[in-house]
Amino acid sequence: MKPNPRLPRPHKFGLKSWLAISAAIAAPFAVAQRGEPDIDDSEVIEMPVFQVSTEGDEGYRSSNTNSVTLVSTLIKDTPVSIEVMNQEVMRDLGLDDVNSVIDFATNAGNNEGDANLQRQMNFRGLTTRFMRRNNFIWYTKADNFSTERVEVVRGPAALLYGDGEPGGLVNFTTKRPLLGANFGEAVLTFDTNGQQRGTFDGNVTALNNNVALRFAGVYEDSNGWVDRTHLDKEGFFGSVLVKPIDKLFVRFDIESVDTTNAHSSIIPLHDDPNDGLDYTRPITDLGWVNNPDRAGGSIDYDRLTSFHSLFNNRQQNWDNYTVDVEYSPLENLTLNYAYNNLDQTTDEKRLADAIIAYGPGENGNPFGEEAMKWTPDGFYSNNIMKTHRVTAAYSFEVAETSHRLVGGFIDESDAFTGWAQRPYDADSNSYLEGGWSPMSQGPIPFTQGDIPDNYEWANWYWGVGWQKVSPDRSEAQGFWHWKPASDFGGVWDWATPEIVPNNWFSPIDDVRLTQAYFGALQSDFLDGKLKTLVGYRYDDYEKQNLRFGTLQDAATEDSVNGGFTYQITENMNFYANYSETFKAAGSFRRDPYNQALTPAIGSGIEGGLKFDFSRGWSGILTYFDTAFDNDAVQVAGVDLDIIDPAGINGRNGSNWVQADSESKGFEFQVVGSPMKNLTVSFGVANTDARTASDSAYQIMFNDAYFADLAGNPTDREGNALFVDGQQVTQGDITINEYGRITNAGALGLVGTGERGLFTNQVTGQPTGMHNAVNGGERTSPYAGFTSNFWGRYNFTEGKLKGFFVGSSVQVRLNNYAGYTGSVAAGDRTLHKRPDLTLVGLFGGYEHKFEKATLRIQGNIENLFDKEYEYGFVNARWLQAPRTYRISTSIKF
Repeated sequence: MKPNPRLPRPHKFGLKSWLAISAAIAAPFAVAQRGEPDIDDSEVIEMPVFQVSTEGDEGYRSSNTNSVTLVSTLIKDTPVSIEVMNQEVMRDLGLDDVNSVIDFATNAGNNEGDANLQRQMNFRGLTTRFMRRNNFIWYTKADNFSTERVEVVRGPAALLYGDGEPGGLVNFTTKRPLLGANFGEAVLTFDTNGQQRGTFDGNVTALNNNVALRFAGVYEDSNGWVDRTHLDKEGFFGSVLVKPIDKLFVRFDIESVDTTNAHSSIIPLHDDPNDGLDYTRPITDLGWVNNPDRAGGSIDYDRLTSFHSLFNNRQQNWDNYTVDVEYSPLENLTLNYAYNNLDQTTDEKRLADAIIAYGPGENGNPFGEEAMKWTPDGFYSNNIMKTHRVTAAYSFEVAETSHRLVGGFIDESDAFTGWAQRPYDADSNSYLEGGWSPMSQGPIPFTQGDIPDNYEWANWYWGVGWQKVSPDRSEAQGFWHWKPASDFGGVWDWATPEIVPNNWFSPIDDVRLTQAYFGALQSDFLDGKLKTLVGYRYDDYEKQNLRFGTLQDAATEDSVNGGFTYQITENMNFYANYSETFKAAGSFRRDPYNQALTPAIGSGIEGGLKFDFSRGWSGILTYFDTAFDNDAVQVAGVDLDIIDPAGINGRNGSNWVQADSESKGFEFQVVGSPMKNLTVSFGVANTDARTASDSAYQIMFNDAYFADLAGNPTDREGNALFVDGQQVTQGDITINEYGRITNAGALGLVGTGERGLFTNQVTGQPTGMHNAVNGGERTSPYAGFTSNFWGRYNFTEGKLKGFFVGSSVQVRLNNYAGYTGSVAAGDRTLHKRPDLTLVGLFGGYEHKFEKATLRIQGNIENLFDKEYEYGFVNARWLQAPRTYRISTSIKF
């Protein structure tokens, strides 16, 4: 396969080369530095107030956050449920990326088993789409080589972030330059699945502690635990902090990462075909029953093995840079300006639609054994987000009470372009439906070179949708498509089914523009025992389709936040909070009536105890109750066909409906040291998240038809219609149980071109109602009960001095995977993933030399080699098997 010229591939070099480069970089610093960071204590090192400091970190415990108001604040004084996963947590558990960290957070997790495809998370039973990086939206999976800490903010949090989900969000911060410190660390990691990974991190201070440089790098050349998967990654992160004058800080960050993922096109159930296939696991209903266009016939769900868009080759690169300026012209006033630019590109070749195993000779299978049906697809996308943010923090006193006011303005643009490709026959332009492959041959290899010579990748036909303009068949049916004339332009052209098939994707050229104002007031009352936080944010946004020049979605939303902490005892605070957020509907989401969806509104209350005891014990006990109104939910194809049947003019609406949901439960999270040299973290949560009420829709007809006063059909001019010399009347019209006219074409019915109405346009009778979403259904996917534990013991005396051991346990019970079947068909079924308990071990040895510290650590993941069904939508994979990992690091 020829590499895409738009996306440069990572440079290839081995781990030996990487180690040599790391050693060369490290050598100058290792000569003069000791094992711990060398910090100049001759003067107090002043740091920006908008930057989170790690000075309060002790073991697994972190004491401050800036993920709520942008200004660094003690977590115990913030009336929001926040959990911080710092560098020590990530190191001990061997976590290489932010998504892996989220799986260890309380009442949080990733929705999918395949972390390489991961873009969605789950908090408190509610889905969250995107992370935040340094308080800016981040669209892709982030590597921990440049990550300082991961902060999980539970509950609605629109104050800084506007568009979001009420379950919670993740904000991870990058490594920051440290004034007055000089240190470095190089790490090599290997595991039994074939991982080979190297990272480097360093910090240098110069010019009398007025300039600091932080730089980090990653190189990875790894196989995955699934056969025929491979990851190449190469990345660099650099940050420089300059203090040109007193009270002025200027920081510039840059990160560039290139990745190439090679995946099996289908995950074989067994490596040895003689073992047969296992069809015992629950199956997801994708709406393909009796749909010959998608699967070649009726599907036996007991024989469906794997499905949908498993990437064969995926290239992704991102470049991100940030400019941050902080200045304090007055002792109690600090101004901050930040600009962030994220440019992300994805280019992939994959198998789209179903990958299905049939019995011998069934449904067109040409082989005398189990076989797979596949459809090739290519996809390219580019996302560029630019954000300007201006913030001011002002501290003042009124009547012997202290206050801090934080306010700001955000101007953000988010442009997304993309398109899909499928192969076409070069002679007849007919759609290549893929092919059959025997299961005994294992995963399907798929590159452009695997397509026969008489096929080509079609770059000329971009479907917009079927439009049958002539029901009397006097004109050919077809649709408008975009025919590119160059990379930056083209013309609209009309195509018939004989030229271009109907199952084609549209190119996307979409932009979102947002302007937002936010403010928060933090106050201390009763000699500091009562601390309050109130906030307000106003968002004005619009989404535009640049390809068509149309406004797809626009709204203004305001969100409020209010809460307090009250000191009950010296070590315990009671807190309560009310907060709101909203979620934009999306540029291309339409309901069955072809109307744009309204923004979803989230609101939540929570309260509980925050405590901070001796020996570093700290934690939080929370009860929460969250409501999410008008969330966008996709309905099954069967339900959509009933609400909006595909009639003479084709489908008018979309398969999105809006439903309310709610989530209730409790969380308990604690971290501390129960005894000398022992550090532990424990979290437990119980959640009940459900659809709050039914979502009923009137059954529609796809078109209004011309008729005379008696209700008999006519043509456009009002003339009666005749078939075989007989006038067509109301009695000749056949309507099925769902209200669809099944013989419109045979009768010559002429549509008015209007979208579906709520009455039968021939009989004038009102239509019925249909339940698209049932109240009381579980939201999905999430675990009703979650628990996480990890701990480490350090030996500081005797013969075992320098050794350390630790363990981790993850428990997921009542795993709600989602629903299959249709409300209308009466086979709506809740599927559950198996309960999950994963145990891990880690341990190693750390020795401090005069000028460096050597650390060797081993990890065992999935200690008991348990197999669990882990994915739901993109892949029904089992939990990764037992894995042994070893890492070696040197600090200087």
